[in-house]
Amino acid sequence: MTKNYPIKILFFFSFFIVLNLINIFYTSNISPDFKAYDDYFEQFYGIIEKTGRENGLIYFFLVTQLSHLLGAFKFFYYPELIVSNAIHIVNGLLYLTGVLGLKNLLFLK
Repeated sequence: MTKNYPIKILFFFSFFIVLNLINIFYTSNISPDFKAYDDYFEQFYGIIEKTGRENGLIYFFLVTQLSHLLGAFKFFYYPELIVSNAIHIVNGLLYLTGVLGLKNLLFLK
């Protein structure tokens, strides 16, 4: 495996820029399907006990935990921005995990 540090630096820099641009110009709370998944956030915030839905919970658990962390550091004053940024950051980290896993799989094969 060759050391392509400029390519790696460019990839992570562009990933960071795109993630920040998405955070600035798109609020996840106004998306059409946010209300459908709001039950999961309410369950992890302790507002309701059961969601009555059948989707997996790990994604919503990660978003809720990150929103608690962002809220504790007082980065944002509006809860909508905290949840929106937590959604974007978790999506970016899951994408990054998938890309790095795919790279490792391709090098393995």
